[in-house]
Amino acid sequence: MNDETKSPLLSVLDLTVTIEDVKRPLLPVRGVSFSVEKAQRVCLVGESGCGKTMTAYSIMRLLHRERFTTSGRILFDGRDLLTLSDESMRQLRGKDIAMVFQEPMTALNPVLSIGFQIREAIKIHNVDIEGNTRSLVLSTMSKVGIPDPELVYDQYPHELSGGLRQRVMMAMALSCNPRLLIADEPTTALDVSIQAQILDLICRLSSTMDLALLLISHNLGVVARIAQRVMVMYAGNIVEDGPVKRLFDHPLHPYTRGLLASVPYGENVTGRRLSSIPGSVPSLDEIPAGCAFRNRCAMAEPICSEQTPPLEQVEEDHMAACHLVASG
Repeated sequence: MNDETKSPLLSVLDLTVTIEDVKRPLLPVRGVSFSVEKAQRVCLVGESGCGKTMTAYSIMRLLHRERFTTSGRILFDGRDLLTLSDESMRQLRGKDIAMVFQEPMTALNPVLSIGFQIREAIKIHNVDIEGNTRSLVLSTMSKVGIPDPELVYDQYPHELSGGLRQRVMMAMALSCNPRLLIADEPTTALDVSIQAQILDLICRLSSTMDLALLLISHNLGVVARIAQRVMVMYAGNIVEDGPVKRLFDHPLHPYTRGLLASVPYGENVTGRRLSSIPGSVPSLDEIPAGCAFRNRCAMAEPICSEQTPPLEQVEEDHMAACHLVASG
């Protein structure tokens, strides 16, 4: 019983996603492993094109099987999601694991009212509450801070601001009291003040609902505000994994150091020149052998082109995938 209590809510083990390309298979996610504890807030961070969203879609089983092949294991509360039937996954998706998508205007149906869309999310998993569905919808809308829920209930997505649409997406995701929420860039295209409101809301709901969170972002300011643990992803791999304060104060991987050096963070920010990482994330058909970051890394040595560095513990509860960090 004790071992079961301590086991992570979500364990991703050696996850690999293959795109069946005409010329040769492409790997947007390459052997990724991580875990999310119950009620823990974990952030997956990296530049666009690193495989963050693809990882989330794999967990939700939203990748088209004819084009994508997924291998490895994704354990949720001990059950391997990759082995579940489509019907079992549909029952789990939305009820136990929910997702807030990146762009609410495209995720919401423009011809259906807000109340109808949230109500449908509830009815799929709660067929016995037909008589109380409206009150439950209004209660959920209030929980995520939607003002005047009675009015918004009958409105359509185009009548709402970006911040309100994002709150509607959160209401849909949280309507069935999931145990894990995956939020994919939930503050994209929102102004700074609305971003802060959404992030504070996510933190508060995570605490009050005993909700585990996997937040996907490229914004380190967002990560610093909300995360307890951070995983840094590059070219389909996790290259660093550690507690948020330790990772921000003492980054191990050159890529993480480059990301942190490119944003204003920490003490003595005024007067400090922000740096940039040369080059860009390689396309899927141009990922170099060995360390995928070596062509952009000022520290690269010959071994970096010969061997792919494994993700291994360098310090207590702090892992990195770098030959030079591991050897130094």
